[in-house]
Amino acid sequence: MSHDIPETGPLPWTSLGILRQQRVVAEAKARYDAAVQALGSQEGVLHEEQRLEALPSKDERDLLRHIWKAAEVLYGRLQPLPKTITTNRGCTGLVVKLAHQSDEMIEKRGNTEILGLGGPGENDTESKLRIFGINSPIGAALKGKDVGDIVRVFTPDDGHYDVEILSLETLTAFLERLPTSMDGLDAAQLELGFGTSPA
Repeated sequence: MSHDIPETGPLPWTSLGILRQQRVVAEAKARYDAAVQALGSQEGVLHEEQRLEALPSKDERDLLRHIWKAAEVLYGRLQPLPKTITTNRGCTGLVVKLAHQSDEMIEKRGNTEILGLGGPGENDTESKLRIFGINSPIGAALKGKDVGDIVRVFTPDDGHYDVEILSLETLTAFLERLPTSMDGLDAAQLELGFGTSPA
């Protein structure tokens, strides 16, 4: 579990984040079920010496069960963010377009970058629309900021970089312009170049 997720209580996450966590739970359970099935089929035919050698498989099965249950507990705490946001300043549930100000970040991420601000601990940097929790370095830096602001983001390695906020919109408004299915959403974002843009 991410260090910026509170240990107890409900967690307001974006609709995308909740769908993604639902997938995580399903995939974790499928891996656990496969391990149970594989270990069960082995135990029925193995001699005692071979069964002792299979103990690491039991450890792996127990670890996969722990991962599945932890993902399930987190999913059970998630609550959808409000569909409307009363402020246009940087906060949870917004999609932000940024312009990088340093040559180093332009080389890494492109001139501009589009990302989403999610709930506490909601971080998904692999998808086309990258989501960062409001308590992450980028989320904390953008919190309460407005279009036109130059924001300094401090990184965990004691570095920093500057970005300019080009636009802010609600995640709901962003999604209304795109297909509703997750597969369709990814395809649309690829076509539109979301995530990063070339320098």
